[in-house]
Amino acid sequence: MIVNKKLYDENWEYISNELNGESERACAIVGGEYLNNLLEEILKKYLIKNGKTYKELLYPSNQNAPLGTFNSRIVMAYSIGLFDKKIREYLDTVRTIRNRFSHKLKYTFRTEEIKKLYSKFDEIFNEHPDFLKPKTKRDLYLGAIAFLTGFLKIILHLNTENNISGNYDNVIKLHRDLAELNEIKKYKQAYKKPIP
Repeated sequence: MIVNKKLYDENWEYISNELNGESERACAIVGGEYLNNLLEEILKKYLIKNGKTYKELLYPSNQNAPLGTFNSRIVMAYSIGLFDKKIREYLDTVRTIRNRFSHKLKYTFRTEEIKKLYSKFDEIFNEHPDFLKPKTKRDLYLGAIAFLTGFLKIILHLNTENNISGNYDNVIKLHRDLAELNEIKKYKQAYKKPIP
């Protein structure tokens, strides 16, 4: 992944401070909504801003906005190649946890159904041993939020830097930049492996 320790630490500090003292339910819901809002900002960069149509796609005032939900934003961003299957799975897991906490007051991070869901986030910390290891189940969830925030901010930055907004040539350039970053990541991983 292209999220480094410095970016992770910055996001971890912001998110943990923002949600310090909040209930587990608030952490689950607000953390998920934070990622939902980042996805909205990313997708906005791809849309031609022509007033009514732009708003109809993103804002669910009539419950029919095609990009008005966390799920639809994840699907769209994945479909246009902004991230790989693993990131999509992490985002879907956050979305599912957020929804469970939204609809059931009894849930905590120790509820068996929730534990099964967020155990997937252990992969992040196994792949990044330099990241601060979460001490609690709540911290594991917030750590995943910090990691995904960093990843989405990189995409947003690339998108903004390349002025994507409704320009096909710029969309192609962004995809090439993202592909290049993935190739660099693969090279670095291969380089770390000992030569037999």
